[in-house]
Amino acid sequence: MISAVANNLLALYGALSKYGADITVAAFGITIKINQVAINVIQGVITGSQPIIGYNYGAGKYERTKKTFKFAILTSTLFLILATVIIQVFPMSLISLFGSESELYNEFAVMCLRIYMLLCIVNGLQNSTSIFFQSVGKPLQASINTFVKQIVLVPLCMVILARIMGVTGVLWAEAVGDGIAFIISVILLKRNWKKIFPV
Repeated sequence: MISAVANNLLALYGALSKYGADITVAAFGITIKINQVAINVIQGVITGSQPIIGYNYGAGKYERTKKTFKFAILTSTLFLILATVIIQVFPMSLISLFGSESELYNEFAVMCLRIYMLLCIVNGLQNSTSIFFQSVGKPLQASINTFVKQIVLVPLCMVILARIMGVTGVLWAEAVGDGIAFIISVILLKRNWKKIFPV
């Protein structure tokens, strides 16, 4: 859904920019692929923690449950910090893996990657929280935490920011969505923590 909204907006506003629709859509496609690699790595770690959290929570071993949850957050966040440093410092090295294009294309591709992935480090907590709620029998909270960002926040931010900022607004929408989703995750955790761990 995010890709569909983004591609349409990038084609529309990209055509009005110096980059053109073809460059903006193609560069965004590369950014999505790089983003997906990072997400798949942390999702593997987080999903691997799910049965451990579920088993220990069901057995009443709350300290082990908390420890595993914190480990998932820490591990995924450390990886995303490393990924962010690489993306911000060496963006062209990643982009060149997909081929070399014109100077204008490279300029937009670098900007696209840097902006879109700017706040990806908060996804460690946000994604871990979704899996955590699933593991402890809180499907509503898990659904809110997952779908609010993907279905509501990012597409809505893309539409609003594109109208204000043009083609770059589409790129900033992911970072804004990540930041808001992070805040929602923290609020959900604070409101439900004592209910989940009564002792």
